[in-house]
Amino acid sequence: MLAKTKEQLILMAAPTTHVAVLSLYWSSLVRAKFTSTGGGGAGDGDVYFMIPGDLRRRLRPPVGDGYFGNCVKPCYASAAVGDLRGGDGLVHAAAAFQSAIRGSLECDDPLADDVERWSELERKVPKERIAQASASHRFMAYETDFGWGAPRRVELVSVYRMDVVALVAAPPAAGGGVQVSVALDRAHMEAFDSYFLQNSDTKSDSPSI
Repeated sequence: MLAKTKEQLILMAAPTTHVAVLSLYWSSLVRAKFTSTGGGGAGDGDVYFMIPGDLRRRLRPPVGDGYFGNCVKPCYASAAVGDLRGGDGLVHAAAAFQSAIRGSLECDDPLADDVERWSELERKVPKERIAQASASHRFMAYETDFGWGAPRRVELVSVYRMDVVALVAAPPAAGGGVQVSVALDRAHMEAFDSYFLQNSDTKSDSPSI
């Protein structure tokens, strides 16, 4: 876990691949949107990130291996805009994710809180301050074969809102890794592209960014 003190953020354990990629996306998104003159007119305050938490192995007792269906809970990480925009933005983002996961999902009973309040934050906070993840790099999309061969390209073609990132496992031909697809308005895409790519040591293969 990552623990924040008044003086510093202390790395207690290395972040997972999922947390590392989402931290890079979130910090890049906040830098692109909440500049001194942007971000909906507010360059400070808190922002939030919703990740769907898999509860199948976290319930007590866990659901059986034969369970087929959804078993997820929204998990919200929060951080200050100034922290994510700063030089330690990645660390602050990872700290927020790991703290949220530990407090909301890796507790004795992840269903102890009121289910009806899970979407309360979405109703209270402006949408431009809430980002979210869709799918997971554990989904081996490029290994799916419906009878006419493995897909050459997998993309999320429709989203119901902006500021969504979709993660899937990259194709084996690409050497593995994580494919990151982003839904973001044009006004911020160029800046996001710059921040994300310069910190990920990679390049975009899509003409949309």
